[in-house]
Amino acid sequence: MSFPEGTRSKDGTIKPFKQGMFHLALTSGIPIVPISIIGAGEIMPKRSLQIKPGKIVMVIDRPIDVNDYSPENRQELIDRVRHVIIENCEKYGHRSQEKLPS
Repeated sequence: MSFPEGTRSKDGTIKPFKQGMFHLALTSGIPIVPISIIGAGEIMPKRSLQIKPGKIVMVIDRPIDVNDYSPENRQELIDRVRHVIIENCEKYGHRSQEKLPS
């Protein structure tokens, strides 16, 4: 499992994804399974070791085949995975400040 943002955001917004995980997926040819974790920021806020009781929703989406992508169009893959995660967060509870295009 990898967290493509590299860190949790303080306000819960979904930040830009880093490229490292996508490079590994392209090199290995293994599909990416987008997993949206919703509500974790309320349970364990950034820069805190205190864990509060609460509920987390985890949405496991369909695998995305990486064989149609290359290092040259890796950003398209990153955008596709990020789009799926933002869409799931908006659908299942978290309202990302970055809205998807209509």
